[in-house]
Amino acid sequence: AHLRQNSVVGDGCRVGNFVELKNSVLGDGSKASHLAYIGDAVVGKNCNVGCGAVFVNFDGVSKHRTVVGDNVFIGSNLIAPLTLADGTYVACSTTVTKDTMPDDFVIGRSDASVKHGRASRLVAALKEQKKKIDK
Repeated sequence: AHLRQNSVVGDGCRVGNFVELKNSVLGDGSKASHLAYIGDAVVGKNCNVGCGAVFVNFDGVSKHRTVVGDNVFIGSNLIAPLTLADGTYVACSTTVTKDTMPDDFVIGRSDASVKHGRASRLVAALKEQKKKIDK
């Protein structure tokens, strides 16, 4: 495990092999047993962060925060900014991009949509958006 700066691990937590926490809080009784990245997040009590879960906190221009309620099961990736309400269950192989309400079940598995030749336009738009926010 790698606990980077500004990381706090609550009582009764499990942080296992190849887990990295950066600028994050892991609430009491929560588990990240193996192969996970938790960056710029607050994770509530009694949560489970599944194998291979990544808290995506950087869009290429700005860092964003994730907030996870209590008793949440995280089976896969979270893309910040994002808030998962208490009792949310995220199925494995699901990437979450929208906030949830209490007791939501989130599942989504489909083929990727590839937009050829569009990456540079996306990065330019993100940079322009950041300039407007920073003013």
